[in-house]
Amino acid sequence: MTVTVPAVRRIDPADEAALSAWYAAMREGALVGRPAPLIDAFEECRVKLNRTDDLYDDRAYAAVDDGEVVGTLWVHMPLRSNAHTMSIDLNVRPGLRGRGHGSALLAHAYAVAAENGRTTLTCEVGLAPGAGHDTSQGARFALRNGFTSALCEKHSVLDLPLTPDVVSAVDAGAILATAGLTTVSWVGACPDEHLGAYSRMRGVMETDVPAGDLDQAPTTWPPERVRAAERREKAEGKTLIVTAALTADGDPAGYTLLDVPDHVPGIVYQDDTLVMPEHRGRRLSAALKVRNLELLGRLAGGRTHVHTWNAEGNGPMLAVNVALGFRTVEMSHEFQRIGLPA
Repeated sequence: MTVTVPAVRRIDPADEAALSAWYAAMREGALVGRPAPLIDAFEECRVKLNRTDDLYDDRAYAAVDDGEVVGTLWVHMPLRSNAHTMSIDLNVRPGLRGRGHGSALLAHAYAVAAENGRTTLTCEVGLAPGAGHDTSQGARFALRNGFTSALCEKHSVLDLPLTPDVVSAVDAGAILATAGLTTVSWVGACPDEHLGAYSRMRGVMETDVPAGDLDQAPTTWPPERVRAAERREKAEGKTLIVTAALTADGDPAGYTLLDVPDHVPGIVYQDDTLVMPEHRGRRLSAALKVRNLELLGRLAGGRTHVHTWNAEGNGPMLAVNVALGFRTVEMSHEFQRIGLPA
């Protein structure tokens, strides 16, 4: 068999035919060998590739052989912080692997990184719970090319709605009352009167979330970044549902955030959950999650599953999730390479 090196070209998101071919190949490759893959909707990808804010630079590339898209590359570069990093998502269509297409795409990723001053690359590989790296073609490819596993997270799923037994066992109202806290919830943008407290908590979340051995610094969250992130989520077709706990003086005690993708029916993403250090040990994480999931049920009752990711070492949050009924479906490994090939 003659092996040819495919041409790698950037996809113009305004070119409907090219973007559709890229997306079909990306989705086909990304689904293979994953026990519980989640793929961004086509419309969400289109918005990300067209955005012009100063937070991120997202690009799509296709490896084309004889007019056919044989593999895809997604490049994601943060612009405000950690500007030395670049994350990639590389996929080769099943049946076309082992022909050098993945190596060609990775070489192109290195070139993009060098051109943009990026020296640390990351990529994500999903494995079945308990499976070793040797069981995954993606993990073997990453290791072969100088990447190491820097962070492992459990991808867990909760069936909706919450069972009455869970709601009763948590008793969110009693937990919050005992702690002397009240809650406020919102959909979409944070109300102006709570923006300062919310911004502060988003910043604490960045420093508290386990990051393993990833070569990155916590991102700061001033109010203007919160607003920029809210605009970005709305443009991507996502609805944010937030419940926050406040003291009698209005100081922040904790929050939890659900992300509802409009283009993907049925599912919800459980994003941040944080309890401020001085309020921990009172089961507030569980109470806030239950309150927010109950709000989700009233606003979007047709959703059937919540997906979340937690670092293996985050024992307290994993325990809360298990108590709510989450089950682990996949292990998400963040592979990292520090330094580009000579």
